[in-house]
Amino acid sequence: MTIVMVLHDINHALYYSDEIAAMRDGQIAAKGKPDEIITSELINKVYGVNLDVEIHNNKPFVISWN
Repeated sequence: MTIVMVLHDINHALYYSDEIAAMRDGQIAAKGKPDEIITSELINKVYGVNLDVEIHNNKPFVISWN
């Protein structure tokens, strides 16, 4: 079974997806399993911000500091 969903909350995408595609300017910047491709560097490339990526319950989680 395949389900395609568009999520703008990256942590929801990371939690609920087996595979993801990160897009920037209409192009795929990275695709694969969240724990293999989601890094601080990719977040910066896609969103232009510096955020930490930590592991929580064996899944990546993007941390935003105010």
